[in-house]
Amino acid sequence: MIKEACVETYEECLSTIKNGADQLEVCSHMELDGLTPDKNLIKKLITASDVPIKVMIRSRGGNFTYTRLEISEMVKTIRWFKKLPISGFVFGALKQDAHGNSIIDLHAVKKICSTAAPFPVTFHKAIDLCDNIIEEAEKLKIFANVRFILTSGGQSTAEEGANILIKMQDALFPKIQIIAAGKVTSQNLESLKERLGVEYFHGRRIV
Repeated sequence: MIKEACVETYEECLSTIKNGADQLEVCSHMELDGLTPDKNLIKKLITASDVPIKVMIRSRGGNFTYTRLEISEMVKTIRWFKKLPISGFVFGALKQDAHGNSIIDLHAVKKICSTAAPFPVTFHKAIDLCDNIIEEAEKLKIFANVRFILTSGGQSTAEEGANILIKMQDALFPKIQIIAAGKVTSQNLESLKERLGVEYFHGRRIV
């Protein structure tokens, strides 16, 4: 079982590592559901610990529908972070189809993934806003370095989305691994592991 801690500050990072986090997803502005972290924070963390660090790539709060200019900005950010010994990137982008349904913006994901390569990419909880989560998730198989999907199965919590999480893992494994998220804590971790059968778990209070 891999425990991924969602962290924002240097002190929080060190605390979660001390308490047993296996890897970190580092963000800024958690009140906006997580934006790209400060570059100096990542550099500082790398010197302080050898725990794997994943970097959120998100240039603004709000929705996950990005303009070409916003994608270009995030591409430049990824190129900078690739100089560091991080373990991967976290990203997600959506668009509307002809019927107004939320679907993955495959063009944006292709741009980000090609820039991030060979680093692995996690498609984040934007997936939970899609109208057909499993169908959309399967589209990500075409990208060699999309290795993970962070999701609560379209619900507020991993517990509520358990049935979808199980179906997603069945449909995507071993090409893509599901990272179960949504109110995952040290208290419910074992029961969720037993129920879901996935290897990766994510949360702010996971340790």
